[in-house]
Amino acid sequence: MYALETSYSKTDPGPVPSSGRLIRISSDGKTKVVIDTGGSLFFPTAMTFGPDGALYVSNMGFGPPFGEILRIEVPN
Repeated sequence: MYALETSYSKTDPGPVPSSGRLIRISSDGKTKVVIDTGGSLFFPTAMTFGPDGALYVSNMGFGPPFGEILRIEVPN
């Protein structure tokens, strides 16, 4: 299972721009960060798997700048 975090911060309780993360959760409950807070995800809001097996994420989901779709190759 994958989880998309719109904003992530250990210290700031509010939304933090460019801090979104994509997390993979295995069947035993362990988590692994697929994309970290390196600025790649700017308030991502949704994701879906495409027919090619890649994960498509709507990035810049609210607030300017507006909208883009990212294609992310996910590990097996």
